[in-house]
Parts: sequence; C-alpha cells; structure tokens
Amino acid sequence: MSVFSQFLKVCAISGVTLLSTSATSASFTGFAYGDFSNPVSGVNDYINIVNNDLGYHRKDNSVFDWGIDKRGNSSRFRFDGTASDYFEPNFTVTEGTAFSLGEFTYVNRATRYSANVTGIDFDLNVNLLGIGWSTFNYSLSIDNTPNGSKNVPDYVSLISQGEDSSFSYLGNSYRFEILGFSRDGGLTFEDSTFANERSYTTAEIYGQIQAVPVPAALWLFGSGLLTLGALLKRKK
Repeated sequence: MSVFSQFLKVCAISGVTLLSTSATSASFTGFAYGDFSNPVSGVNDYINIVNNDLGYHRKDNSVFDWGIDKRGNSSRFRFDGTASDYFEPNFTVTEGTAFSLGEFTYVNRATRYSANVTGIDFDLNVNLLGIGWSTFNYSLSIDNTPNGSKNVPDYVSLISQGEDSSFSYLGNSYRFEILGFSRDGGLTFEDSTFANERSYTTAEIYGQIQAVPVPAALWLFGSGLLTLGALLKRKK
C-alpha cells in the first residue's frame, strides 16, 4: 500500500471516529438560584429586596418589591430557581436541550411611590456539579404605563450585561447560554414578558448547553498530516 493510500485510509478512520464521538451527548446535573440588586429608583420611591432563593424551605425565593397601592401591597418580581431549595432534587439535562432555570413571576399593581422605578440588576447563578459555577449578569428594565385600565400591560425586559459561559468537560468544550423568557413551557423564547395592570404573569427563564464542535475538516486534515509524517519517517 502506498503512503498516499495509507493517508486516505487514516483520514477515513479519523472521520468515523469524529462522527461517533459527536453522536454521544453529555448530560449535566445541578441547580440554579437568582439574586436582585441595585434598583433604579427615586428618593421618594418605596423599594424592598429579599434574596432568599437559595434556601431550605419550599417557599424560599428572591423578591423585589416596589411601590404601594391603596391596600398596602406592592408590585413585585419573584424568582424561584430550579432545585434551589434543599428538598428539591437537582436537575439533570442533556446538551442541546433547552431547560428551565427557574420561575419568574411579575405582579403588577397600581402603586404610588414608584414613579422612578425603572429597573434592577438580576444575577442568575447556576452550579453544574463537578464543573462549577456560572453567573449570568442581567438587568431587568421595567416599562411602566400610567395606572388605569386593566388592559394596559407593563413590560419587563431581560437585558444581558455579559457573555455566555464557556467550560470544558471530559475533554470537550461547551457553551452555556440563556435563551430568555418562555410562557409556553420552552416552545418559544422572548427577551421580555408582561403583566396587565392589577394582574400578574409567570414565565420561566430557560438555558441551554451546547457542545462547541471542532471543525471536522480541520480535525481530519490535522490527524491525517500527523499520520502521513509518521509514515514517511518510518519509510525512510
């Protein structure tokens, strides 16, 4: 067999190996929780933050309250991370599959002392067991409309302040990205959600872990060159 024929044979074997490796999907286990901080507000606005999502009890979550209505209630963001409570089992997900990182609830009330509340920072923390923490820094922008009709919604937008997280696992590279809000169980994703006046809405924040593939042609060519060099050296 000529050296060139051996080179082609090695390339073919390398290609089969590459395809069989990429066909195996990795799975990951972990939990998530969220924190609110740095509200944008005026001196006369009422605000209150309680970050207790990473807790031991079923009702532990993080909340941001602002304004006061006639009954003494506030508008609210509430986040309950997936498996953030002690009693909840950790999630297990497969690469390439969208999964919920937690439930986000927006309670929209007709409040006073809230005219200058326009946003707040939100950190989404995810622990993948055996890999470590990833923290996604976001700001939540609040588009308040004048108090009035129940049919006039207020919007909240999820605005990224950083980049997707990257990590290595079992010799492969992965990218962890946040897909956005979903109100239909992960079928569609959006950067914003809304609640009508004197109402509330619940959406989930979804993420996804994707393998970062080595370009097949580059991997195949590099493997072939190394093998060709070894064959030429042995022939000499």
